[in-house]
Amino acid sequence: MLKLNLSKNVRVKLTTYGRGKLLEQHVEYYKNAQTTPDFKPPKEDIEGYSEWTLWNLMNRLGPTTYMGGEMPFEPDFLYDENS
Repeated sequence: MLKLNLSKNVRVKLTTYGRGKLLEQHVEYYKNAQTTPDFKPPKEDIEGYSEWTLWNLMNRLGPTTYMGGEMPFEPDFLYDENS
């Protein structure tokens, strides 16, 4: 059995839906601000993976994930247990 640490990094492939949810969060966060910085989606490598701490990924996109719903990221993710 693999033991996961919430503070370690995982790499996921975001879906269009997931990128849209991140944009919605950005707009909501800055809706009452005097100025709004441009939205910058997470950097993705050549294979389409972006890197997150597991707790941050679940905090940001976990609430959008439910049985039968549209997925914000592909179901398989990469975890380097030596990182």
